[in-house]
Amino acid sequence: MSILSRMLLALAFGVAVSMLYRITGPQDRGNRSRLASSLVLLSVLIAMVTQVVGDSVARAFSLVGALSVVRFRTPLEDTRDTAFVLFAVILGMAVGVGQPLLAGIGFGIGAIAAAGYRFHAGSDLPRSWQVEISRTAALATASADLTDTLRGFCTKVECWATRIHKKGECTEFRYQITPRIDLDPSEIIALLTAIDGVQSVEISPSK
Repeated sequence: MSILSRMLLALAFGVAVSMLYRITGPQDRGNRSRLASSLVLLSVLIAMVTQVVGDSVARAFSLVGALSVVRFRTPLEDTRDTAFVLFAVILGMAVGVGQPLLAGIGFGIGAIAAAGYRFHAGSDLPRSWQVEISRTAALATASADLTDTLRGFCTKVECWATRIHKKGECTEFRYQITPRIDLDPSEIIALLTAIDGVQSVEISPSK
């Protein structure tokens, strides 16, 4: 394989890994979106480094010393992110040493494993969650905005209990919701607590 063909193939595998990361994971936000973009460049760079090193042990040690000054200040959020970084690195390395068939087979098996993880992770989510929201008395009867917010994240929302406590100073709403597969509880808590008058939000799996 020529150098140009190896670099283009590494680019193609990098794009494929990035797309697989987006498709099989939660909706991309913040660092996740940046990591998906970095996977493409990472695959190309590793293929380039592999060709620079070749069979030279001296070059390998020189590159290790040169790259040791690099510091990654953004931590990876979970082990899945680490696995995809390694996935891009290994594919780039395989292409760099002239093993496109190995890279293709590895990508295919890795894609099946990632898709299986996505299916398994989704099946582990609770069928329904219980949401408890405490709101000040002045806005206690206005639950429409709470319901609308929950409907933006769930396939089913039902307010099944309302209770006034603290001598009428606060009202507690209890919802039964069916979450989407990719729903992050911390995200919905942040949006609910940003609503005027909301004092606290608690989310737990329904028993």
